[in-house]
Amino acid sequence: GIDSSPAAVRKTCIHDDGTLSSVMLYNDITKAEEGDPGVWRTQLDNRILFSTPLYAEGAVFAATFSDGFPKNTAIYRLDAAAGKICWKYDTVNGVKNDMAYADGRLYAQDSFGWVYCLQADDGTCIWKTCPDLGGCPHHTDAGVLVSDGMVFTGSGRKVTALSADTGEMLWTTERNRSGDDSPTRFVRFRDMLIVSPQWYGIYALDIRTGKRLWENRDPWYRTSTPAVWGNMLYTANRDGLECIEGETGITIFQHKTDPKQDVN
Repeated sequence: GIDSSPAAVRKTCIHDDGTLSSVMLYNDITKAEEGDPGVWRTQLDNRILFSTPLYAEGAVFAATFSDGFPKNTAIYRLDAAAGKICWKYDTVNGVKNDMAYADGRLYAQDSFGWVYCLQADDGTCIWKTCPDLGGCPHHTDAGVLVSDGMVFTGSGRKVTALSADTGEMLWTTERNRSGDDSPTRFVRFRDMLIVSPQWYGIYALDIRTGKRLWENRDPWYRTSTPAVWGNMLYTANRDGLECIEGETGITIFQHKTDPKQDVN
């Protein structure tokens, strides 16, 4: 496919007992030089990919991802002062975007769509659920947003709102057939949830009902999260920068950049 790379190849094995395993073999990858170790350094069981470590309660929360199979992925709590691992919670698949912290709880969504609500102090799973992502293949790079007692999950194709306390589904949107999943984050703008499919524009949902309030197809081919300033949303795409009125979704202005300078 167009997104394959000569830097790696997947090796899949069928073992004598009928089980499967898979691993990515990377080519010509040189080991990075040892840098400044800082205050402490802790080795996790796998790599971190796109998921920014989160600080809360005097701790650092981190999530890992794996291209192999069976999966070896987890969410960790580390002591921020010493780097000691306080607890580890195994996930079904890896987390590839940002987690969220609210009211002593940690929320995350893995790339299979499983959403986790963990007690931040001891890693106890309060609830977990797997909403229908509405896409094929069944995967997502999206993170979660927690606001007003709700957890917004899913992807650019299909968004689901869950109760932050119980994981109960409050509403879900119909599949957006003209949008692909994207690593962009959900954004809260007043009483709207701003959603950004990768290829086709940007749209706003009512946070209470999931009803689509507006859609703007102008910003395309982008993977950046919109920024909010006052009543405006600012986005970057392959063609340049764009300013959108948050209440209506109307494009206020577009700033074209040199085609050689992809600001996305």
